[in-house]
Amino acid sequence: MKKSLKVLSLLAFIEGLLAILWIWVDRFLTGRGRLTPFLASGGCIILIAALGVFLVRLSRSPQWAERTASRLEAWLRHGERLFVVKDALVVGLIFSIEGFLLTHLWFPLATRPVTIWGIFFFAQAWFVLARIYRDAFRSRPGGQRLLRLKWGGLDPVQKKTLLVLLVIAAVYFGFFSWVNWHGISESAETFFGGAGDEVVIYPVVVEMVSSGPTFAANSYRFLIHEDYHYGYPYFYLNALVLFFSRLVFGSDFANHTQINLFILRQFVSVLPMMLAILVFVYIVTKFKSVLYSAGMFIVMLFIPGVIRYNQRFWHPDALMILFIALTFYCLQRDRLRFGRDFYYAAVMCALATAVKLYGFFFFLAIAGYLLAGLSGKVLTLKKMILAGLAFLLVMGMALIASSPFLLVPTANQSMIRILKEKSYEMSHGYDEPDPQHIYRTGLDIWLQFFDMHYTRPYFFFFLLGALALGSLLGSEKYLNRLILAWCLVVGGYLVFFVAAKSYQYPLPLMLPFYAGGFLFPAILNTNSSSLVRGFFNKPAVRLVVRGLGFVMISSQFLYNGWLILISPNVRVFF
Repeated sequence: MKKSLKVLSLLAFIEGLLAILWIWVDRFLTGRGRLTPFLASGGCIILIAALGVFLVRLSRSPQWAERTASRLEAWLRHGERLFVVKDALVVGLIFSIEGFLLTHLWFPLATRPVTIWGIFFFAQAWFVLARIYRDAFRSRPGGQRLLRLKWGGLDPVQKKTLLVLLVIAAVYFGFFSWVNWHGISESAETFFGGAGDEVVIYPVVVEMVSSGPTFAANSYRFLIHEDYHYGYPYFYLNALVLFFSRLVFGSDFANHTQINLFILRQFVSVLPMMLAILVFVYIVTKFKSVLYSAGMFIVMLFIPGVIRYNQRFWHPDALMILFIALTFYCLQRDRLRFGRDFYYAAVMCALATAVKLYGFFFFLAIAGYLLAGLSGKVLTLKKMILAGLAFLLVMGMALIASSPFLLVPTANQSMIRILKEKSYEMSHGYDEPDPQHIYRTGLDIWLQFFDMHYTRPYFFFFLLGALALGSLLGSEKYLNRLILAWCLVVGGYLVFFVAAKSYQYPLPLMLPFYAGGFLFPAILNTNSSSLVRGFFNKPAVRLVVRGLGFVMISSQFLYNGWLILISPNVRVFF
């Protein structure tokens, strides 16, 4: 450990000197700026001076070096710190790479040597840490070994359930492959002459994948997407999907609209939607019942709004909902321990925010989760505040890392302008005729709209009541409370602030809402007072609860099927 610490410090010291030399050579040869080179080199000098003092003490005082190395090793070995530091080094590397790319766009040129120094330092530190503690890291397998261990950790029923769900998902994905392929017949000229979000988004994604004349131009195309209706992770995924088309068709790939739209709709809309629903099924059932899990999966896959979304539509909602589902998954997995999974939830929440701002709507759920830790005496008041601040810090860092354009003031100004325009449109409705007078707020009009794509009014209130009751009773109180807090915030936003209507708008509300309905039988597994427990243990009561849940969900499922078959708004392509 001591030797590695010396080597890492020496490398960082030498690289820092080279960074200062680069700054000043560039300053005197080009005459670029005055203040920025002084600030950049000043910061480097402070860091190098600290490293120099540290290196001198390591070299001249072996006992101090031994004590320092021992203390550092003991600190790293405590709890999850070793893995947290490794993750932090990766984050630092990502920020350094993004900073380097941004020096070609907006950051002062004098900061480029600093970002390169950061890239080398974080990469070297990660390598040294991985080498020293390779046995500890090997104890946590990754990749194929992790998948094998996860599979081995499932009991026979869970394995069977997962296989059944994967078969259903494959059939579903294949069906929509047929639908989305046969539903595209337009040429490039016809497509670009049309209207809708796809026509606006497509050129932006094509620009990201296309080659520019210079490295700076490529950096701009990749980092600054200029369409701030939706976030960078969505465009990055689109660019990744279209990259394969770029490899196959070359520079003319953009004109192959039929195959490009097909793969975008399948892998950016249909696949993330299926994965999100699969996560919700696991959160609720843990795959402990083949019939219950498969039933929930099928019911949610065949919600009319989901069917219509998957039918010849390419939009960021599915990706956002996947991050929302993963946020719930991480919080459930954390189980009020406030460990790594709690902060992974912050990352997922940040990604949902980066895609479409909906991650901010977790504020009530996270606040309630922290208060649950306080009331359960898992956290003191001080630790609760620190955990909340740490969650916000991780979320903020993940948001910036996943949306590098936030560091560019001109891009921020464009984003704020677009968001203001979109906010006005959402609160007042689209600039088009509204003969049915649906562009207004209020629960009455939204219930009518929900009835067209998601729930009958009776089922809506059943879901709300099931979540409320499950928040008070049963074995899934915390999960019910998280989902209820989410649904209250998102539902309140839609009902009281959104006048515009589109079938995909309620998706972030309705998928967790439906999942809450399948949690309803968990109220029977109550740990409340003996009187309440005795009441729910009565065979007649258990039969009524299960029967009520079955009748409610089945009746809504049959209604959904009827809508899919007869309504022109949700009828699939045959």
